[in-house]
Amino acid sequence: MLPLEEMLQKIGLAQGPRPPRLKPRLPLAAVQVAPGRISAVRLASPRFRKRGAESRMAVAAHLEVELPPGVPVPTLTRPHLPDAAPLAGAVEAVLKEVAPREPRISLVLPDSTARVSILKFGRMPATRKEVLDLVRFRMQKVLPFRLEEAALDFQLLSDGAAEEAEFLVALIQRPVLFQYERIFHAREMVPGLVDLDSFNLANLLARGGGIGGADRGDRTLVNAAEGYLTVLF
Repeated sequence: MLPLEEMLQKIGLAQGPRPPRLKPRLPLAAVQVAPGRISAVRLASPRFRKRGAESRMAVAAHLEVELPPGVPVPTLTRPHLPDAAPLAGAVEAVLKEVAPREPRISLVLPDSTARVSILKFGRMPATRKEVLDLVRFRMQKVLPFRLEEAALDFQLLSDGAAEEAEFLVALIQRPVLFQYERIFHAREMVPGLVDLDSFNLANLLARGGGIGGADRGDRTLVNAAEGYLTVLF
């Protein structure tokens, strides 16, 4: 029988800031918003697969639609949508074709929408609340907007047993996020996951083997998009 602490770690109930090992049920449809265009994709399980074969999701539908110039205008502190009608109409068009019945979607926004930092602490915080308190303390003087207006999330980068803790932190101004969320709420859809463009590219390449195995040394991902340039090491 496994020790109690190891059992709790396996099911995500051990103390500490680690995310649960139980995977959340992610939306099957996703919408990416970028300057001048909007894309949507829906995944589905394959209809036929060999017995014993790994079940992998496949692209069931996808569509990309152009947006008027200047829609959106991704910045860290200013509204992205002075007029939300063009984006709302495009969202209606792509989802009607790609995912008309999905109640939840993933929303991918430009990198310049959020402030992203890597923070190190001298010890591993004991709880998620302690992580959030430490992050807020460190970020309150460098954010270009009030900390109370920030939607915040983090991911533990270092090993949970390491003496020093290293976290990837992302913050987005809530009024900016609400502009996008209201468009989907009007369609009775819930953005179950909100993420950034480059993070998704990195995850896609890592999952598909596009950046090589873990033993092939350092790697760099450069995402040159309209209005920003992101470099991930």
